[in-house]
Amino acid sequence: MKILLIIFASLFLIYSSIQYENKVFAIHFVDEEDNLVLGKYLLDNKKLYGDLFSHHQPYGYILSAGIQKVTDPNSIFLLIKRHREAIIVWSFIWSILLILRFGWLLLVFVTIYELSKVYLFGNLFLAESLVVYPLIYLFSSLFKLRKRNKWEILFLGSLISFSALTLSPVWPVLLFTLIIIWYQENKSINFLKFVAIGTIPIIVISAFFINFNDYLYNAFYINLFYYIPLTHGESALWGIIKGFSAPVLSFFVSSNESPTIYLIRIFSLGLILGLGYLVKLKEYKSAALLIVTLGLLNLRYIDPGAQYYRGFHLLPWFASLILVVTLIFEKVFNKNKAIGLILMIGLLGSTIYYCSNEFLTVRDINKDFYINYSRQFSIGEAIRIMKTEKDTLFVAPDEWLVYWQADINPASKMINYYAWMDKVPVLKNEIDRTFRDSPPTFVYLNLVGTGFEPYLDNYINLVRDGKNVNLYVEDDRFSSLSKEQLNQLKFHNFELIKQ
Repeated sequence: MKILLIIFASLFLIYSSIQYENKVFAIHFVDEEDNLVLGKYLLDNKKLYGDLFSHHQPYGYILSAGIQKVTDPNSIFLLIKRHREAIIVWSFIWSILLILRFGWLLLVFVTIYELSKVYLFGNLFLAESLVVYPLIYLFSSLFKLRKRNKWEILFLGSLISFSALTLSPVWPVLLFTLIIIWYQENKSINFLKFVAIGTIPIIVISAFFINFNDYLYNAFYINLFYYIPLTHGESALWGIIKGFSAPVLSFFVSSNESPTIYLIRIFSLGLILGLGYLVKLKEYKSAALLIVTLGLLNLRYIDPGAQYYRGFHLLPWFASLILVVTLIFEKVFNKNKAIGLILMIGLLGSTIYYCSNEFLTVRDINKDFYINYSRQFSIGEAIRIMKTEKDTLFVAPDEWLVYWQADINPASKMINYYAWMDKVPVLKNEIDRTFRDSPPTFVYLNLVGTGFEPYLDNYINLVRDGKNVNLYVEDDRFSSLSKEQLNQLKFHNFELIKQ
């Protein structure tokens, strides 16, 4: 039976891989590019949080550094392509592992998730994409297993630590899952020992890439006292209530009419009916466990149905909703195979109906690359032509692939800089000090009105095809450009004019 499952899964995953390979340049997203650029600088022996500012967890950057080390891309074309392909391989391996470990039910999950994940950027190299499958393994172990050998427990420990060091909003559900599995293991001390041992390799690897004191400051202090208060408009309690109520709220959302909202409504209906079924069976603990697990995954509340740039934070919750509903329907199947089969086919059919158009669309990858990445490529090439080894670059707010394509050192640890960071004194002071004491050789402002224009009195502006591209070069660097460099810039349609 398992051989047939693996054959079917492999055929489906090969087909889905081909579809996602065709879409490798369909979306340009800054959160992914943050992982890639900081991953590059890790290979230059810079330390996360000390030399490179981030308030995110480290493993997205660490894995990107590994991918770049192995594949050695020579342009952002290959950089993006290799990382999107890495997600394809990641999904393939995890899918087979889940099906081998937990059986046919996970084939249903994999099929639904792989068809629908594109709407929440599950095909991009994001922390959310990376943690989905490890979380699904953890939850499958939680809901389907009652006893585990030491190797399984070691593996669970590694998954918990990897997920925690990849995406901080999943910490509450990881702690909850660990406690419940510990209770399932009769509160065994040996269980905790093996979990702790399993975390060691993941933690040790991360230690090579981070400055621990700065990690604590950035990932905890700045997030808790600046980022969350400045970027979240509602109270924490109200967000928690809405997070737990998301399946019900999905039926009242009218502003997000999308394939995602229709799927969430279908699965939410399945969840509500399924919870009623569990209550009828007097499986109150199972029902409560499912509710709490899903609720804890949505504490950073996002409206159900939001998709693409507005909805990608929903991805772990959405994937877990799929798993939870299929788990309940498995119980129905075990009681009544005909009804259970109808329900499973209904889920699969709904997913195919709502997702097939996007999933099956054949794209022109060269056109997609030109639309989404050619500007960063061109700006990066212009800087590469002009730079010397000692030159530096500052980009704001967020076209960070210019750093990568230019292959240049950042002017400060602030690789990225958003408006909310002006409210964080230590970050604002870092930028002010940089422009005052060691101003960057090049400044690229991909949006107008970033607030950095007053720093640019001693810079020359580059124009391309007669249009301002907001790339600025220090006067001294301009005066030292050779005739060959100027000719190369002209070849790429760049000209320099004094501000």
